[in-house]
Amino acid sequence: MADTLRVLYVDDESDLLDIGRIFLEQAGEFSVTTIDSAPAALTLLNKEKFDAIVSDYQMPGMSGIQFLIEVRNKFGSIPFILFTGKGREEVVIQAINSGADFYLQKGGDPSAQFAELSHKIKKAVEGSRAEEALRESENTFATIFKSNPVSMTLVSATDGVFVDVNDAFMRNTGYIREEMVGKTSMELGIFADKDEQEWLASELQKNRRVGGMELHTRTKSGEISTSQFSSSVIVIGGRPYILSTVEDISGRKLAEETLRRVNQKLNVISKLTREDLFSQIVLLNDCLLLAKEQAAGQDQVILTLQKSQQAARLIQGTIEYSNDYQDMGTKPQKWQNVRMVMLFGLSQISNGEIQPSLETGDLEIFADPLLELVCQGLFENALAHGGHAIQIRVWHTLTTDGVTIIFEDDGIGIPQEKKVQIFLRSGDRGHASVRSLNFAREILDITGITIKETGEQGKGARFELTVPNGAWRMVGKGV
Repeated sequence: MADTLRVLYVDDESDLLDIGRIFLEQAGEFSVTTIDSAPAALTLLNKEKFDAIVSDYQMPGMSGIQFLIEVRNKFGSIPFILFTGKGREEVVIQAINSGADFYLQKGGDPSAQFAELSHKIKKAVEGSRAEEALRESENTFATIFKSNPVSMTLVSATDGVFVDVNDAFMRNTGYIREEMVGKTSMELGIFADKDEQEWLASELQKNRRVGGMELHTRTKSGEISTSQFSSSVIVIGGRPYILSTVEDISGRKLAEETLRRVNQKLNVISKLTREDLFSQIVLLNDCLLLAKEQAAGQDQVILTLQKSQQAARLIQGTIEYSNDYQDMGTKPQKWQNVRMVMLFGLSQISNGEIQPSLETGDLEIFADPLLELVCQGLFENALAHGGHAIQIRVWHTLTTDGVTIIFEDDGIGIPQEKKVQIFLRSGDRGHASVRSLNFAREILDITGITIKETGEQGKGARFELTVPNGAWRMVGKGV
């Protein structure tokens, strides 16, 4: 106990007051105020605050027991030690029954006696402060529990009966507090599925807490809803309880299912539409090719047909783009080895013109399954705009915020004014490849990975993929 404790010492013997004050204050743990009568002490207590009271038993005008009773009536649970020469059993019993924290008999060696008194004072103050902290904590808990807008319940962990429910729970279920307190969820039929209830009880018994568990519950009127439970075993007053928050997510689940069905229908329509468009584009390209052959020698007509073919290719690229974009984020993200994904991407386009150096080793990142398309797009970009047969190096470096993967080539590089444009849809590149840099950026963004171009024109392109902490790992390296 680091702070100095203020002690009020009451005794009608002035010499003993002086000795007691000297002994108690010599260690620097107490600041002792002495006073020679209980009535005067009560007057002082109205003006000043003390951490503990030490009082003699037999004093003129008001005894120590009478003084103790007045203190308890007027000043509550301030620690009180009865320090007296009276050792009769009835005095001890009377002191304890009146609310004294400790009883200590005078006599014997002064050093040992006041050392024991010092110990009793500190122990009484520590106990009082602990009780006060517990009361404040319980009052805070009760306030939060009652006023919380989220449904909450408090259930005894020993017999499963409801101890309390908050106003939000009553509003959402139709019950009133008196109908629930003292009864179990089984008696009230709160859980619509017995197996789910047993699952919840089993998880709590094993782990002492559960989070986000979806269970089917029943309101007072019998309506079944889907609720999300988060429960913890807590201790209040030395007894175990189960504190739960209960959120009705029926509306959300219905909206999710509706959205899933709508997306499913849209995907079907979108797929059929793309297939029809693609068939027509193939037919259009065949017709344009035939028209070019038939227009041999007519340069102006051929030029027009070439522009038409370019437009058809753009339309085809847009269809392919939308096909891949539709699948973005629909499958769970997963850990992927960067080197292996780069190899997969390279295998889709490699024609011997690229000389790769993949130096990421056991680095894995948490990303969308379409990460392979990102890698393929980076290689395609280097091949299409490098200007010659190129060398590509992929390596990584650790930072305080995560890991940066560098993809660099020795091509012609990207002008400063186009470093932002290349990540826009189509940019100025004349096509809408499904593996465009815009598409790559969108895939990476799903798991918080960013991409930017930092190379120098004339020295090659350099793409930096910044992977945040938590989304990368070195398998088997312990890094």
